[in-house]
Amino acid sequence: ELLKKCKGNSRSFWQLLDSTLRSECLLSDVNDWQRYFEGLFNEENAYRDSDAEAILSFINGQPRNDGNGWEASMGQRVQRVEAAAQLNEPFSVGEVAFAIRCLSNNKACGPDRIPAECYKGAKKEIEGRSVNLLVPHIHRLLEYIRSTGDYPVQFQTSYLTPLFKKGDPRDKGNYRGLAVGSALAKCYAFILEQRLSRWGEVAKARSPYQGGFRTNIGTIHNLLALRHLTDKCRTGPSSSRPLFVCQVDFEKAFDRVPRHLLWKRLQERGIHGHMLEALQSCYKKVLFRVRVNGESSDPFESKQGVKQGCPLSPTLFGFFIEGFADYLEAKDRYHQSGMCVEEIPVVDGVRVPSMFYADDLNLFAHNHRRLMCVLTTLGEWCTAFGMSVHTHKCEVVYFHPDRNHRLLASQVLKVGLRRIVDNQYLFQEIKWVNRARYLGLYYGPDSPFESCTDELFDAGQRAMYAVISKLRRKGLFIPRIALRCFDSQIRAILSYGVQVWGPHFLLQLLDRPRDVQGRYCYFDRAMEDRMVGIQRTFLRSLASVGRVPDNRLLFREFGQQPLHIHWATLVYRFWNKLVKAKNNIFHNVFREEIRMALLSDCTGSSWGSLVLRGLRCLGHWPDIPVDGELEVRVNVLASKEINIEALMLTLKERFDEDWVNPRLHVQPREFVSDGAKPGVKMCRYTHWMGLPQHTTSYIPMVVYTSLLRFRLGAWALEGNRPTGRPREQRWCRVCNHPNSVEDEYHVLMECVGYADARANFARLGVVQGATMLQIMLIEDQLGLARIIHGIRLTRTQ
Repeated sequence: ELLKKCKGNSRSFWQLLDSTLRSECLLSDVNDWQRYFEGLFNEENAYRDSDAEAILSFINGQPRNDGNGWEASMGQRVQRVEAAAQLNEPFSVGEVAFAIRCLSNNKACGPDRIPAECYKGAKKEIEGRSVNLLVPHIHRLLEYIRSTGDYPVQFQTSYLTPLFKKGDPRDKGNYRGLAVGSALAKCYAFILEQRLSRWGEVAKARSPYQGGFRTNIGTIHNLLALRHLTDKCRTGPSSSRPLFVCQVDFEKAFDRVPRHLLWKRLQERGIHGHMLEALQSCYKKVLFRVRVNGESSDPFESKQGVKQGCPLSPTLFGFFIEGFADYLEAKDRYHQSGMCVEEIPVVDGVRVPSMFYADDLNLFAHNHRRLMCVLTTLGEWCTAFGMSVHTHKCEVVYFHPDRNHRLLASQVLKVGLRRIVDNQYLFQEIKWVNRARYLGLYYGPDSPFESCTDELFDAGQRAMYAVISKLRRKGLFIPRIALRCFDSQIRAILSYGVQVWGPHFLLQLLDRPRDVQGRYCYFDRAMEDRMVGIQRTFLRSLASVGRVPDNRLLFREFGQQPLHIHWATLVYRFWNKLVKAKNNIFHNVFREEIRMALLSDCTGSSWGSLVLRGLRCLGHWPDIPVDGELEVRVNVLASKEINIEALMLTLKERFDEDWVNPRLHVQPREFVSDGAKPGVKMCRYTHWMGLPQHTTSYIPMVVYTSLLRFRLGAWALEGNRPTGRPREQRWCRVCNHPNSVEDEYHVLMECVGYADARANFARLGVVQGATMLQIMLIEDQLGLARIIHGIRLTRTQ
């Protein structure tokens, strides 16, 4: 019954699991929350219009022809303005239809109380096609709003609900506001955002150093760039150039954006006309009503920051915050010697002074002077545009192969943000750290990037025990549900960022010689990985066994493969993404990784070397010119996609090599246990149990446990006891027949002590003379489980 309530609705399922948790907010005074959010969204923000305009003008400047000074250049901006003319075209019916299809189901309603399903479900079959009857009407409405700038009052108000994050639940600072507006308002904003994003990429109006909220770019791209830059300075010779990485934390960045400066920044990018007016009309009046425990506050106005919960907000914020990267780039062009541009890290011939992911900013420099120049530039930009930096949350990580050199540098050199506040010069120092967290992964100069798995392991272990506890509390700890929960929660944690750190762990399996039997032993080596240990513990808990004679049986029973299969899929899919991501900084990182790998013949520890060596171990080395020039081979590899399907087929075949071994062709009672692999347990499982048929059935857990333990050879039978006694001495104590070895076949097919239970097979449709394998594979797995459970109860009497 519980599952029926959640059928086809994963959100309801997770709400069901968490229903025992606190559902109401402890801070229930809605007026108190209104005052808090009103102060947050209207906090007095210091900015300098004149400085901001000067910076925007400087960004579009160019050096004078005589080399003396800097002059305004309208060329680039004129080109962007011309390209942006397409943004002012009327909405098409196709755009509106697509926006309606993209609305999410099962979401809370806005103040108009109209859910998205009302707009998505107005369909009718016309000439064999499903047509949404509301699309033409919604198209006329949204096009009128766009062309006139008459933004409806009904779109202006959103509900704002405080959601607890972590920490003290009595501290409002530990909550974030979740805004829910009209579904039609989201539809309108979605169309504007899609246009703006596409144009930004085509017109190159976005910063190349921004990885957040961009098409086909995610956190993994930024993490790879970080690994590439730090690896070169961490593992090189003692004469290697050092690298400063400064992580900048902006204070309430999305909520502090001065809107009039946002419009100026968009104009500087070339956006004008109806598009600019449409964007401004969305912010003409922004109202919120706080909802807490079912009560709503009076509406209040937000006068700064980008909208909460609006599809446009990430893109608008991206355009705004990238103004710093453009300003820094312009200063580097104009003040090359003063800005120490020769100390900027270079990747594949391209300078990488900074890296954004939304508001997470990393600054890179090869020496202290360059870093201080960049931080001074950051202070100038923040002062002009009203941004504030949490200097006590900022961190500097220093990379150099020599540990003593790093220690001395941290003691001698001071790093901080230079700003002018109230006409006073301030120096806000930033702390040095040996280990920092970036986009969820930890890194530092004292350990390789793969050490980030320490924290992932701890988080995955906590998540595993939490999921098991929740499922058991609801009586849902059964394979068909538990395995999906494992994939969506636990495996997702254990695999986060695996595209960057995973090649190292894959090679621990792949890059080893075969054993004396000629086996690859991938499965055995995977069991040594502590991450797979969490997976194994979860499966053991699911089967209610402390240990199993052979872990292959455990994974086979639940249709699972060790995590390395999933990791390899993600790693090589990421390779293909990098191949397709032409003309951006991440493709330059990719090319440089390939170049480093080829120079070391893939023997190094760089990401590219590990990935390519994995392909070589699996026999899928790309077809490239052996004697060609280095750059030719780099170009070929950087454009060569990997056949993921063929690669995974090879990997799975090697993981499953023991299941196709000729040793398993022997009948279990004729099998000779000589210590070689595979052993008698796998032989019994193959001939007596077969592939599991129970995973799609709902079987009560007590009964299910008996079935699973029986199939896995985990019953306390004489035949399953540890080695030490000859087979003929392991006779059955139930029937007391001296020639009957007590194993699973004897219990189910031979022992007279269980004849009454065995008589029930006929009711399940088992024909006389059926083999044990046929019985174990019958369709009625619930009936089979009950019979086996009855045998187990008989044994315990």
